[in-house]
Amino acid sequence: MIGYLIKGMWRGFVGGPDFEHVETLRFSLEDKLLSITVPKSNIVTNEPSRPLNFPYRMKGWFDDNVEREQQHCYVHVDSELWMYLPVIPIGASSEYGMYSLQLRIIRLADNTGFSAFDQSALAKHVIEDYDNFHNGPIDDSIFAGWNTEIIKRMKDEQATLICPLDPEMLENWIQSDINRNGYPPIAPAEIKTFNDIQWVYYQETKPKFPAHNDFYCIALDDNHYLECCFSHRVDRNDKHKKWHKHALSAQNRLMNSIVLSDYHEEQDILEHADDTLTV
Repeated sequence: MIGYLIKGMWRGFVGGPDFEHVETLRFSLEDKLLSITVPKSNIVTNEPSRPLNFPYRMKGWFDDNVEREQQHCYVHVDSELWMYLPVIPIGASSEYGMYSLQLRIIRLADNTGFSAFDQSALAKHVIEDYDNFHNGPIDDSIFAGWNTEIIKRMKDEQATLICPLDPEMLENWIQSDINRNGYPPIAPAEIKTFNDIQWVYYQETKPKFPAHNDFYCIALDDNHYLECCFSHRVDRNDKHKKWHKHALSAQNRLMNSIVLSDYHEEQDILEHADDTLTV
């Protein structure tokens, strides 16, 4: 316990992924076997049983299990959560932030016009999907067109003023509000390699806001891809420097632990359901 506190005092935080206590998870994704080694969560929850088999090509299965989060339509595979905390907590809201990983299966639309194995096309698609969703038609039921709503509201307000802003100032004002309250443009996707696997990587973030989401995508077949979504939720901006490097280092280790191999029928994933590695 004393060593734990000393280590926490030196780092400036406690919690986060601890790679001294890990387990290896395995999932059957049709003809692929997904394996990832994750630290055990420091959040106490009543976890439901974890599904192991995901027959996403089965007729109707994907639609029956799909979830939506803004432009992201996916089937949830697994979620892992870790809190970053002060060494000596003061009050119930003293958390520094939460770091999480969600594994997802995403299906490309029938009219997409490219294979998920085309990484250049996939890299372009994920950015366009983000832009089109937030800058396209307004649909409050799925929170689409948020930037469009901001632009409309500001232009309507300007129309009622005796001395409206000139076009350049209005554009700067609109972009400032989108940066704060909307969804500003994000950097182009790029290719990153972990454990000899190439992933399409992109990040959803806002200027001057430390919280962000990192996405890594790899094809499962022509119409589906696996997505690893890492969420960096920052509860106290003044403490983010203490743990953000640790979270990024953990992210690299998690990505390097992923193995996506061909699944052979003679392999039975259920035999490995309790085959976990704990150190």
